[in-house]
Amino acid sequence: MRRQIEHTNTAMSDQAVRQKTTVERALQEFLSLLESVAGSNSSISSSNGSTTTGSGRSSGQILGQSSGSHNGDMESMIESLRARLREQCDVARRQKEMLDAAEAKLAEERLAVASARETASTERAGEVALVLQQANFQRTRAEELQKELGHQRELASKLEIRVRQLEDERERAVRQRDAAEMSLQAQQAQLEAAQQQQDVLVGRLYDGQRAREDAEVLQTQIRSLGRQLEEARAAAARSEANERKATSEREAREELDSTLAALQSQLGEREAALEAARRRIRELETAANSAVASRQVATEEVTKRSEELRKLTAENGRMIQHLDRLQQEKRGLEAKVQKLEAQVQTLQQDMTAAQGQLSAARDQLAAAKESSVVRDATLAQHQLSADLAAARSEAAALRAAHEAASEYAQTMARTLRQHGLSPPPPPSSTDVVSQIGDLQAKLSAESSALAAAKTEVSELRQQLADARSDIERLKRESQYMADRYTQLEAAHANSQQSWQHAASVDAEELQKLTKERDALQRQVHSLQLAGNHEADELRRKLARMEVQVESLSGSKREAEERVRVLTLEFGALRKTLGDKEAKMEAMRLALEDAKAAASQAAEMQLQAETQVAQAERARLAAVAEADKARTVAEAERARAAAAAEAEATRAKQEAERAKRSAAEAAAAARARDEAEQGRAAAAAELEKQADELGRLQSEVERLEKELEARNAEYAGLYDYCGQVIGERDAMVEEREAFSTSAAAAAAEVAALRQEIEELREDLADKEQRLAVKPKMAELQARINELSVELADLKGERDVAVAENNQLSSKLQEETEAHFQTDGRRVRLGEEVERLRGILKMYSIPF
Repeated sequence: MRRQIEHTNTAMSDQAVRQKTTVERALQEFLSLLESVAGSNSSISSSNGSTTTGSGRSSGQILGQSSGSHNGDMESMIESLRARLREQCDVARRQKEMLDAAEAKLAEERLAVASARETASTERAGEVALVLQQANFQRTRAEELQKELGHQRELASKLEIRVRQLEDERERAVRQRDAAEMSLQAQQAQLEAAQQQQDVLVGRLYDGQRAREDAEVLQTQIRSLGRQLEEARAAAARSEANERKATSEREAREELDSTLAALQSQLGEREAALEAARRRIRELETAANSAVASRQVATEEVTKRSEELRKLTAENGRMIQHLDRLQQEKRGLEAKVQKLEAQVQTLQQDMTAAQGQLSAARDQLAAAKESSVVRDATLAQHQLSADLAAARSEAAALRAAHEAASEYAQTMARTLRQHGLSPPPPPSSTDVVSQIGDLQAKLSAESSALAAAKTEVSELRQQLADARSDIERLKRESQYMADRYTQLEAAHANSQQSWQHAASVDAEELQKLTKERDALQRQVHSLQLAGNHEADELRRKLARMEVQVESLSGSKREAEERVRVLTLEFGALRKTLGDKEAKMEAMRLALEDAKAAASQAAEMQLQAETQVAQAERARLAAVAEADKARTVAEAERARAAAAAEAEATRAKQEAERAKRSAAEAAAAARARDEAEQGRAAAAAELEKQADELGRLQSEVERLEKELEARNAEYAGLYDYCGQVIGERDAMVEEREAFSTSAAAAAAEVAALRQEIEELREDLADKEQRLAVKPKMAELQARINELSVELADLKGERDVAVAENNQLSSKLQEETEAHFQTDGRRVRLGEEVERLRGILKMYSIPF
């Protein structure tokens, strides 16, 4: 609203300034008119004083009439100025009224602004009071929050105590979780080992030796475990040194953990080695399959190339016939070229005629330049410009004469007024206007004539430019026709030479190709016989290898079963060791309690001895308590010794079980040695077969290279034929005579392609019937069985993973509960910081 008021004030002030300037300008004009009238009157009076008194009566009357008319004009001018001044005064009065109204409106708006300011100040005071009330409320709230903060601090201290307790519980849970994770990792490792062993059931070449080494490592580890168990049993026999036994058991546990880690690492290395062996076997299998496939492809390619050679010979005969036809067509083209030469000569004659026409056009253009039309137009233009200059000079002379006449009239009027005569009336304005109109009409007529002359000159120039462009176009066309004629002559000569040379080269190439085709057919036949014989040998070798692989897979399954039993027994032994460790920990705690009780009894006994004189009854009670503590300690020691003996017997049984598992592992190692020997023989056999396949592959590659070289030569011939056909097609576009021969050639090519496709389909059917292998069905059945076993193992692994996930979810819930407690502490701290920020914002001490 304030901005609107300011805007209206500025608008009104600008309008008042404009009105003031208009009034001042009108007054200045009026004063200048008055000054001019006064000057004219003074000049008239001076001229009247300077004139002679001897003039005649007639001249005095004329001067009186002119001065009277001049006074009448001045009076009319003064009246007009007065009317204009009245109008300006009315306008100024109206503007003053508008300015008063605007000032009144401005005063009203100022009153409204003042009232708005008063309301705003009252509202601001209310808002300040409300803010003060809110500050008081916040201050009371801050005091309450301080009290609540003290209470929360007490709760936080209690929570810290509870958190410490939960941390202790969490540490115990973490230890339990670590133990569970180790057991789950062992189970998972076992499952992964089983899965990888099932994945490589097709056959592995170098796993027997590694399995024997692993069995030896396991045997050494079992011996070390037996020694550790004997040490643990000897430590259990010594009931007096329970603490040393606990430490030795702890060390044994750490050593077991280290051995387990070493076993896990060895198992990982073994799995990596087995994976590498599996990859090697797969690579050998793929190499064998690729060799067989490449041999089959080579035989197919050889048969196809033989068919293609046979067809190429027929195609060569057809190409020779086609060359004869092309030579005949060349002769026809020579006749056409002669006709084209005649046409070129006619075009040259036409070009000479066009040049003559062009020279005639040039002559016409020169004549047009010198023609009377252009000359008349230029002369008219010069005449019009001269007339315009004369008219302008006449207008200047008329203006000067008018000024001189006005001066003479003024002097005459002054003299007549001096003699008391009225000056004669001036010429009427209608006559002056009519004369000016006549002059303007003449000027417009002359300007229109000048514009018409200019348009005619521009049209003539445009025609001249068009004629020049036509001349240049005709020159370019004549030059293009000459260049085209020379190109046609050069192309005709080159085509004749290339056709003659190509005919001789084609005849020589056909002879060479026929000889090479016969040699290649003989080589292909010999290679087919050798390939069939080698394929039969490879099939027999593959059958023997499949039998060996099946026997090796059976022995491997037995060894894996034994290893699985050993791992289960090892897990049970680890579990019993964990139980034993827990019991030893309980025994250690009981021993510490007994030691604490003994130390307490000794202290009490010392106190009783020092205070014998003062309290005999207290001494007897202390002695009784000491006896009771000794009896309790002796009972605890007896129980610990019995438990240690029981643990020793249990450890002895575990050691015997470990020895039996070691014997089974040794038997498995022997079986693996046998499997390793069989696999080594199979590997040697596979290497021999791979060498043979490599030799066959190199032979096939050599033949393929020879065939590629021949194909390259044929491709060169085809390219040359393509060039010839392309030249022929280019000429066929100019003439309609070759369309029938091109259609016939396309039909022959389509028929040949159809025959080639049919022969390829027949050959593919024959090769497909010959490539059927009876062993593929048995191999597929074996693969299906192995996939079923692998699915079962995956199911068992999924069950173990689900159990592991359940345990991890439990541990996660416990840790989340602990973290929630920590989160409550963090949120409490954040709330405290927020309250401190509020207190600082309101400058409240805390």
